[in-house]
Order: sequence, then structure tokens, then C-alpha cells
Amino acid sequence: MDDNSNKAGWYYHHPDYRYNCAQAIAHCWSTDKSMIAEMRLHGSGRAANGYCGAFYAAKQVSEKMNLDGEVLENRFLERTGSLVCREIRAKRSVSCKECVNVAHDILTELSSTKSDK
Repeated sequence: MDDNSNKAGWYYHHPDYRYNCAQAIAHCWSTDKSMIAEMRLHGSGRAANGYCGAFYAAKQVSEKMNLDGEVLENRFLERTGSLVCREIRAKRSVSCKECVNVAHDILTELSSTKSDK
């Protein structure tokens, strides 16, 4: 593993894992193997409301970790321009892998803020 192996984007479409965006987030943030399997159905814009899979998985993780989902949503929207996969892809300003890393970074920020309290 290289230096980025602790970041979800490293697992996104990695030849050994072949995870979609949602699975990459689940792999890094959940010890629940069934969550990784479940997230297979939510990548590539197939999440509820057409959400980006990385955002959708991060939202699920934030609920399990009792993190502020509203802050997650606002920060993801601010950094990607949308919560909806199709809209993000249409703008072509943020790649899918970048969305995975944005979601990962926000979860990292929120979890460190929570542990500081």
C-alpha cells in the first residue's frame, strides 16, 4: 500500500478491490462488511434521490457515527457543486474519485471535531 491507502479514493476502482464510490467510503469508514456489499447498489448515481454514491455512503456512515449530517451535506455541496451524481458529472469540474476523497475528508474533519469535544 502507498501513502494514500488510508484514503477512500485509493480503493475506488483499485484493481484489487474494484469498489465503486460508495463502497470505497464504506470500506474506510465501517467495519461492517455487509455495508460494503450493500453500497455496491448505490454507486454510479444509483443512490436514493440520484445522490452521488460517495455522498450517500458518507451520509450513512455519519448517521452510524452520530456525526452532523447537515454539516456533511453542506460541505460536500460546497466542494462539489451538487449532491446529485448526474449533475456533478455533467459539470465535469470534480471527478468521481475526487468526490470520494471529498466525502472522506469531510468525514475525517467531522470525526476529529467530535473527538475534540
